[in-house]
Amino acid sequence: MGDRNESESSVEGSVTLRCSSKPSISALERSRAIRQLRRSPLAIDIYVWLTYRMSYLRKPTLIPWEGLQDQFGADYGRLRDFRRRALAHLQSVLRVYRVVPVSQTANGLRLYPSAPHAPGTRPLS
Repeated sequence: MGDRNESESSVEGSVTLRCSSKPSISALERSRAIRQLRRSPLAIDIYVWLTYRMSYLRKPTLIPWEGLQDQFGADYGRLRDFRRRALAHLQSVLRVYRVVPVSQTANGLRLYPSAPHAPGTRPLS
């Protein structure tokens, strides 16, 4: 607790938590990305999903359009309508998350292993 910018809280038998008043660079990046995407819930969903997936992806993986529609596009009746909208919003996401290696195929999106946009992000156990 030597740093004046940190507060520390501890309860007997529990984990000690330290909260820094200085946000990390990754928190600032995430905040900036969400702010830039705020007008599109679908773009925010895609950004958060990509960040999470990149945290544990170990090999190139194809995510079928049908699976993406089930997860993000229940409001779209036709797959081709969802696909068109999802690709438009993916372009917005790629403007803030420039280094994500993703490619479009006829069958879905192919993701390639990479560091997540928010360093230190780990999947929940």
